[in-house]
Amino acid sequence: MVLIGIQIVGLIFGLVMIYFSFINFKRKEFSPRDFIIWGTIWVIFMIAIIFPQKLNIFLETLKITSALWLFTILGFLFLFAMVFYLHAISRRNQRKIESLVKKIALEEAKKD
Repeated sequence: MVLIGIQIVGLIFGLVMIYFSFINFKRKEFSPRDFIIWGTIWVIFMIAIIFPQKLNIFLETLKITSALWLFTILGFLFLFAMVFYLHAISRRNQRKIESLVKKIALEEAKKD
C-alpha cells in the first residue's frame, strides 16, 4: 500500500482535526459525547482516505462513478446538515436572549 500525495494530505488533515477536537474537549468546549462523535467522524474520514478501494461497495450500490464524487456529495450533505443545525441553535439562543431581556426589562419596570 503506497500512499499518494492527496492521501497524505487527507491523513494529516484528519489527524490535525482529531487534535483540535481533543484540545476543545480538554478546554471543556466539547462534551465527551461531542468528542466521541467528532473523533469517530475523523477516523472514518482517514480510513476512507487510506483505503479508497473499500468505498467501491457504496459506489456500485449508489451508481456513483468515483470516490471523489462520493466525497463531494457527502461533503455537501454534511455542510447542509451543519448549517441547519447551527441555524436551529442560533434561533434557540435568540429566543432565550429575548426572554431574558424581557424578564430583566419587566424587573426594571417594577423597580421604578
